[in-house]
Order: sequence, then structure tokens, then C-alpha cells
Amino acid sequence: MDEKKKFKELLKYIETGNNKQAKRILEDSSFNPTLDDNEAIKVAIDDVRGEITKMLLNDPRVSNSVNYEELIELAKSSTKVILKMVEDSYELYKMRNLNNLKPTSPVEYKTARKIIKPHLFGISKIEDFQVLLEKVKIERFEIKDLKKVFGSYFKPIISVFPKNDLIKSKEFKTFLCDFELFNWKSGESYEDTFMHRTRFDISYRMIYPLFTTYLSRLLGNDLTLFTLNTSSVYQEINVNELYSYNFGDLKIKNFFDVEGCSNRIYNFPQVLNMDLKYLIDPLRTFGLEYWHYYEVINVLEFKTKCGKENKEIFLYNLNYCDSLIKEKSTRYSLSNCIINYEKRGNHYTFLFIDHELKIVEYYDPYVILNKTECNLFIYKSLQEIFKEYTVNKFWESLSIQKTEEFEKDETAFCVKWGHMMMHLKLLNLNIPIIEIEKKFILECKNKNISLYEVMLNYTYFMRRIIPKNGYKFVKLRKLLMF
Repeated sequence: MDEKKKFKELLKYIETGNNKQAKRILEDSSFNPTLDDNEAIKVAIDDVRGEITKMLLNDPRVSNSVNYEELIELAKSSTKVILKMVEDSYELYKMRNLNNLKPTSPVEYKTARKIIKPHLFGISKIEDFQVLLEKVKIERFEIKDLKKVFGSYFKPIISVFPKNDLIKSKEFKTFLCDFELFNWKSGESYEDTFMHRTRFDISYRMIYPLFTTYLSRLLGNDLTLFTLNTSSVYQEINVNELYSYNFGDLKIKNFFDVEGCSNRIYNFPQVLNMDLKYLIDPLRTFGLEYWHYYEVINVLEFKTKCGKENKEIFLYNLNYCDSLIKEKSTRYSLSNCIINYEKRGNHYTFLFIDHELKIVEYYDPYVILNKTECNLFIYKSLQEIFKEYTVNKFWESLSIQKTEEFEKDETAFCVKWGHMMMHLKLLNLNIPIIEIEKKFILECKNKNISLYEVMLNYTYFMRRIIPKNGYKFVKLRKLLMF
């Protein structure tokens, strides 16, 4: 008999509770009971067929291939007996595969750098947060016809990665077992080392989105990725000129002028000149825009004087692309973000959105670096942009990049810390990013590994993916992003 017909026959016996005939089919060693993503056991659980469920769980072909997290969720709607069967089978599976689940290195890793204990990380708490939040005033400016105003609609590069249940899990997964760890000498100067030479160029705004795309292609699961685009729409325009546009009775002077006395949200991006000259010719050669580029989401901090007393204060602008809000073809969305500080330069963060649960997770690897006003502004802005969503309390992050303070080494590693956490988030879609951070810090401590050394090795990993040569870089960009 054809295998598919035999499988349909098995499903019929499961649905009717014919244990004897189901057992007869399962005893055939040439038959595959795992067809259609193990539909047989799912039907048995759903139809409350305890005896057949037991038979299937005892069959190695089934017990070694099912998604136990999915079965447990399904069994919760069945009976306590069947739920216990599935849970017990899962425990046996884990015992059988213990060595695979917890790989160990044949050489014990002995770090030369500090092992940072979790309690040394400071949590940035905002006292009376809700009271302070209500005092934050934000003006939101919406342009309904961007093309009419700018001559073009700003749309980021959008990459969609299909659903893949195989990498979904409720148990914490890590990448440490895949890593080659190097022992870095304590107090070593990086001025002449590979790491020192490469840490800055990886952090360029045009460079690291390539690695973001690589991670998403590797681990993306029902995910839409938004990455920056290049544009020639301003080719004949000086971006420092003053513009004006009417929003009803309100006239806004200079879209790119940050002077003013209010925090603002704009639904158009921050436009920047292409300053990486070695990329301009390759971009042009491959027929890609090269004159300007812009971020999908950008926060700008600036100092100004306001009021009768001419008091000096910090204010914030947030620019974002409409596409980030409108594109919801997948369950998850991911975008890099940048904070431009008044004095400290640029800082990397990212945004992860779950459209099914309506949760916005913003992650900053060094959130304690921010002023309270900055955290309040970002939180309230995200609430304003994603009105029907819950925004995570990102200020409660442990700030993994704080490790640099203990190690007293070079800065400019936020892109690496951030992508490490993005990597872990893509491995652990069902765990909140702040919890992932805590688990990872604890894991490194328990394994006697320096977080800082893990980050240095991750930087090396990023450098191996991202080519320095302009032509190779643009060629890989075209291959990954289009």
C-alpha cells in the first residue's frame, strides 16, 4: 500500500480510537509515522486517544523528531494523563540527548580577564516613572504624502524571512558552544592588534547592517528586517538648507533643524551624506544609489535654551520610516536604531516587534549611559508610534556593555554588544530580551568566561563575515539585501 494512503488510514484509526489497527500499522518498521510534521501524534493528543498517544511516544521515530514544546502546549488542552505522558517523554528525550544538548570543550577555557558577577551590573531605575512620564511633552508631525514633499517616498530595504518552527524553543539557547574562544592577555593594548583596527570600521552605519542581514538570513523566523537604504533624492539639494511645510495652521521651519523647545517625532528619516568614499564607486558600479543614506529609526539628542529664563535643557527628536509601522506581513519585525548624543557621539540600539502579542522590545546594551530624559522620551515616543502595543521597560536592562567600565578598555563596541544580544534574541524568540541578557550574563559566569572576551571574539566573528574591500562589500550587500 502507498505510504501516504497508509498514513491516512492510521489517522482514521486514531480518530475512531481503533487501538488494535493503529498498533498493527505502527509495528511495520518500513512505515513512517512522522509524516506531515508528526500529524499523527498531534491528532492523537487532540482527540484524547491516550493509548495511541502512548504508542506513538514510545516509538523512537516519533519521540526523536517531535517538537515537544508544541506537543506540551497541545496536551494542556487534553487530559492531565496525556499531558504527563508528553512531559515524561520529553524528560526521557533530554536524558538520551544530554551530551548533544550540553556540548563541552575538550580544553577547559581559562580566561585572563575579569569574570563579572551579575550583582555588579547596575539596573537603571527611574523613580516615580509614571509621574515623570506624564510631564514629557512630545509633538508629533505626520506627512501624509512624503513623495509630494520630498520627490520620493523613503522606504528602507525590507527583507522577509519565512516561518521556521524548527528553531523555536522555550528553553534558553546560546551560541557559546559554536564559538572559538581565544585567551586575550589581561591589560593587553589593542592599538596594534587586529581587533583594534577593525572595531571602528564595523561600527559604520553603512557597514553593520550587512551583518544584521546575515544574522536574519541565518536565524530569521517569520521575520521582517528593515535596514537602511541609500538615496539620490537629495542629489541636487543641500540638506542644510531651510525648508518649510504647512501642517494645517502649523508651520515647521527646517525639517533638519533641531533647534526648538519641544521633543518631536517625525515620520520621515534622518538623511545623511555618504561619507565612506571607498563605497561610493562600488555602489555606483552595481547600479545602487550612493549619494545619501538614512536610518530606519533615529534618536537625536541636542542642547538648547528655552523659556523666559533662557534655561539650558536637553531635548530629543525621533525620526522613523512609515514602513516600520505599515509592514506587518510577518509575526516579527526587526530594525537597527541609532542614538545621536550631543557630546558622546553615536550609540547603537535595536528594536524587535512581535505583532501577534503586540509587544515592542527596545534594547540598548548600555542603557544606564542615558539620561533619564532620554529613556523617558524613547519610551513615550515608542508608545506614541505603536499605539496598540506594549513597550518593554528597557531601562531595567542590566546594561551588558557596562563590562567595559570594569575592563577599562577601548570604547565603540556597542554595535558588537548589540548584535550579540540580537543573535541571542533570534535564538530565543519566546524569551523577553531583558531576561535573555540576565541568562547570558549568568551563563558566562557559571562557565568561567569573561563577557568582555566573548564580545572580542564576537567582533572577530563579525569581521570574518563583513569584507573590508569596497567591491566585495557591495557585492555581498547586493546578494544579501536584494
